[in-house]
Amino acid sequence: MKYFEKKKVDVPQSRSEKLLDGIGYSIFLGSILTLVFLWTSLPDQVPGHYNFAGQVTRWDSKGALLIIPFLGLLNGLVMQGLERFPEIYRYPERYNEENAPQFVLTTRQMMNRVKNILLVFFGLSIFQDLSLSLDWGFRLGAWDFPLLMLALALIFIIGFRSLKRIR
Repeated sequence: MKYFEKKKVDVPQSRSEKLLDGIGYSIFLGSILTLVFLWTSLPDQVPGHYNFAGQVTRWDSKGALLIIPFLGLLNGLVMQGLERFPEIYRYPERYNEENAPQFVLTTRQMMNRVKNILLVFFGLSIFQDLSLSLDWGFRLGAWDFPLLMLALALIFIIGFRSLKRIR
């Protein structure tokens, strides 16, 4: 399959992208604010690792809780960059001026969905760590990671199928 250079195509952000950004950023930023406000209330030892059954297998110092927000922020920045500059993607030979907006919108929406699902996952992970540390009872359980992987796989499957249909 041949690929070629393409110029920037401006396609306005869709309603669904704006809505998902609102949800993803709100949950992630809300979890970080909650972490900041509760920092002094946290015990010295907090959950550091979970097994596939969702049980804590290692406890760490509370400073380890800063890893998840850092990873979430890094994810958000990288995914936002991929979302903002879809012209860096390698599109197939059938990409042209007529179908460029469809390609750009479809790939950008894929990245938007991935970004926001990951932001929600990181946010819920922070809430879970806080909950277990403060004995609130909120727990994602054993299905959090498999459901995350399933959601990401579905986003890519649906997205690539949509890209294949663009002529």
